[in-house]
Amino acid sequence: MALVDDPREMILRMFYLQAKEGFSEDCVSFPEGTKSPVAEQEDSVFAAFRQKHFFSREGVGSNTGAAQTFIRWVDLQSSKVVYRGRKDILVVSGDGGAPIEIDLSRPTGSEARRIVQLVEGLGKRWSAALVTGYALASISEFFAAAKRDDDFAVNLTPNPGLGRIDIQRIQIMEAAMWTKAR
Repeated sequence: MALVDDPREMILRMFYLQAKEGFSEDCVSFPEGTKSPVAEQEDSVFAAFRQKHFFSREGVGSNTGAAQTFIRWVDLQSSKVVYRGRKDILVVSGDGGAPIEIDLSRPTGSEARRIVQLVEGLGKRWSAALVTGYALASISEFFAAAKRDDDFAVNLTPNPGLGRIDIQRIQIMEAAMWTKAR
């Protein structure tokens, strides 16, 4: 049986990995399941991210103050990471209703990428309509958002590093490309 055939197993595995990768205080697992704090969700929750976002066999729920949202895995329409307010935000949208926004950032600069893998993995397995990926960005926006050396040219060893990138020259080249395209 594949890991995604049982959402419980994939949820627990991804939360275990995410906790080991520097998010131990943000990732809480419930191997036997626990009652959901999200009203629309009746099945057991197996993990919570930052005590706001809850993952179960049926879907992902969010409880942020007065607002509660639940999106079933089969109803996922899109999942994308956007960069807003100097933070990486996972935006999960379903069949109607409000999207769920999960802040993946940490002050240390790392991101909770296992949460992205979890949502996309279960969505790809259970939803026929899921569209995943990163929002389109200009070259300037990409380099403005890049924080670590391995955000660019990850396949190169040794990595050239962001320090070797001339952002002003890239912006001039980008402006020239847009001028030519018109």
